[in-house]
Amino acid sequence: MQGAYVVSTGLMRDNIRTLELLPLQQPYNITPFNYNANQIIEDTSILNITGSDAIVDWILVELRDKNTPSVIIDKKAVLLQRDGDIVETDGNTPIIFSVISDDYYVAVRHRNHLGVMTATAISLSNITQNIDFTDPETLTYGQGAQRLLSNNKTALRAGNTNGDKKLVLAGSNTDVNPISTKVLIAPGNTFFSKTYTVTGYTREDVDLNGKVVLAGSQTEVNLISNNILMNPLNPSYSPTSIIQEQLP
Repeated sequence: MQGAYVVSTGLMRDNIRTLELLPLQQPYNITPFNYNANQIIEDTSILNITGSDAIVDWILVELRDKNTPSVIIDKKAVLLQRDGDIVETDGNTPIIFSVISDDYYVAVRHRNHLGVMTATAISLSNITQNIDFTDPETLTYGQGAQRLLSNNKTALRAGNTNGDKKLVLAGSNTDVNPISTKVLIAPGNTFFSKTYTVTGYTREDVDLNGKVVLAGSQTEVNLISNNILMNPLNPSYSPTSIIQEQLP
């Protein structure tokens, strides 16, 4: 995921884990995911794992119909590790779905990143299938679904703070508005300071460092701005350009 990824290390940051902010129950019972399964982390010792296998956050994986990819056959909230591996809630096992062997589109979604899906249906069976969405040669559904990073890795685009499946920097219903609101009306921000920092597990934390920053250095807004202005599909660098999630 772009927000958490640190190019210099080739790993994602795991501040949410180290700050003990990661919820034990999956967080995707909200719009637009509406996933209400009672999935929890039962063995909390996995949150003590460090290094490349440390847990970054919850992520949602979907299997979609091979003929109608807008139809979700099954979905599951699982865990994302720093090196990009996605595993079951035991922190180790590859993802297992209880579906018949067949071809499925595979989609990966996150609470404040734009989702991504395979360009075609993939054959799935009881044999482990690896799909590497960080490889630019892994074709994805739609156009420009992911962000190409400076080290030639691809990542989910960060910044969808309001859950409307698009990135908006300027105009109406922007993804900046929730960040501004989160900071300015925070209970501890007595003087409505733009430089106030909010700590917590929240959708407005675009870079997944456990903090919401509106003004100053390394703000959440910077990531959204960079995605919009540096989007190859926005050659005029227009701040009002919109990036749509490429899921049907």
